[in-house]
Amino acid sequence: MLQRTWQRMVPNVKRWLRVDVIGMVLVGGVVLGGAALTRHSEDLPRLEREMHTQFLLWRGLVPPPTEIVILAIDDSSLRQGEFYDPVQRPFLEPFRYTPWRRIVYAQVLEKLFQAGARAVAVDVLFVTDSVHNSPAYNDDAPLQRVIDRYGDRLVLAANYSTSAIPEEAVINQLETPSEVFRLKPSSVALVNFNPDVDGKIHRFGTDVALELGDRKPLTFAEATLKAARVPFAPPRGTTIFYHGPADTWQVHKQQIPFFYVIDPQNWRSDLLRNGAFFKDKIVLIGATAASLQDIQNSAFGRMPGVEIHANAIATLMTNRSLVTAIPDAGAQEWLILAMGLVHGLALFWLKRPVRQFLLAMVIAALWFGGTYWSYTSAGYILPVIMPTLTFAVSGLTLLVTGTVANQLDKILLRRTLERYLAGPIVQEILKQPDDYKALLEGRSIKAAVLFSDIRGFTTLSSKLPPNCYSVNSIPT
Repeated sequence: MLQRTWQRMVPNVKRWLRVDVIGMVLVGGVVLGGAALTRHSEDLPRLEREMHTQFLLWRGLVPPPTEIVILAIDDSSLRQGEFYDPVQRPFLEPFRYTPWRRIVYAQVLEKLFQAGARAVAVDVLFVTDSVHNSPAYNDDAPLQRVIDRYGDRLVLAANYSTSAIPEEAVINQLETPSEVFRLKPSSVALVNFNPDVDGKIHRFGTDVALELGDRKPLTFAEATLKAARVPFAPPRGTTIFYHGPADTWQVHKQQIPFFYVIDPQNWRSDLLRNGAFFKDKIVLIGATAASLQDIQNSAFGRMPGVEIHANAIATLMTNRSLVTAIPDAGAQEWLILAMGLVHGLALFWLKRPVRQFLLAMVIAALWFGGTYWSYTSAGYILPVIMPTLTFAVSGLTLLVTGTVANQLDKILLRRTLERYLAGPIVQEILKQPDDYKALLEGRSIKAAVLFSDIRGFTTLSSKLPPNCYSVNSIPT
């Protein structure tokens, strides 16, 4: 009884132990493993963000909106104090000091607003009294007069800082220019950004961990657009659309050294045209010099903070924020499972390992290219790494197992044929890799047998199963 049961089981066991069947089982394991890693891997979100950075590098530069310009506190502006002359260049006197006298900011703001700037946002912290104040001179007074005159079109920076003290306590502090100047509430904005899991700034500065209630200021981008009276819809997603790497605004001649506004010769130049360049523009004032320590890790690489703000403002203004299409890890896991099932069925249908591998690589490439296009053009963020790896590894698995299966079949065929055929004939048969499998399977044909010495041949041949060679004889 047991022997008969075992004899019936042996063919089924052998069928499931075939290498090509094992390959499909391994593909299922690859899909399940990819789905599990999607939910539980701690490194995957960081790798995804790093891939987004690579997408931006491949995409390159996109022209920024012409309505936004940067007035850069750059290295050339920092050196202007060296060229001060009380007769020929008296306007450079505030640049002789470190930090500059605040009267220079008042002078620049006055000229910008007089030139018709739509709004000016200053990414410089004025959270303490000027170090140049004295009983005989109030360095903050000129800036206060400009704030009183143009406060509804001016945005000043506030900063939320976190610091640790030796007792291992953490101090959170909101640093705001309201402690120094009389400001309208809409004139103060947070300049903070939260780095993402890869240590780079991908998202708007809306997720700062504040518990300030009604005291929480607007983000720098929101406050700037409101000051400019530019309507904008709530962002579709939280990811900034970066127009290019550092100096993108400079490449498009939309970044001007700060001192150009003070220097009469540059103010009258063909570029600025007595301030006509700034008419109806949103002007951002901020540091681009590395010595001022405001170079941040953006999604596009190292970039001055003021330029990150420019990208954030441009993203809101043009409604080009990027949306995470499938934010839930569980939903991404089911996506991997569903795509893996369809992918596996398509590969199983092809049978031949080389074709399976090529199809898998094509699907992986199409998915990778589709996610790149979606990120850089359509504005949707799709999972990149795990689906692409799942498709590619599945194809590679079937290529390896299929190749092994083919080699085993060839060995079996060789051993079978060598019992009945000469060696050269066997070699000739095995030189046809696309046809040798057909030799292992039967097929039914119609033929006329002119002679047979087998009694009852016609009856016997008609009873043979279809997977054997059968010849239906025609009596003659």
